[in-house]
Amino acid sequence: MKSYHFDCGNSTSGPVGLCARVRAESAEEAVATLNEALRQVPVLDVFPHGRVDYINVYLGKVTSDDIDDEEDVEDET
Repeated sequence: MKSYHFDCGNSTSGPVGLCARVRAESAEEAVATLNEALRQVPVLDVFPHGRVDYINVYLGKVTSDDIDDEEDVEDET
């Protein structure tokens, strides 16, 4: 089992950033797991003070090119 760190964008140098760490047997499995998790992120539809009508954040598919670190970890299952 490995632990993969994804770095997709950088909010220090741009308006949006995303980092994630995913445990998987391979980079391909980590990519699929993260993309599935991103599809499951709940939609926030309540905003404070009623001043924000909506916020949409669009993320393209994550690829193995977004992995910037890989570590061996023990399987906890």
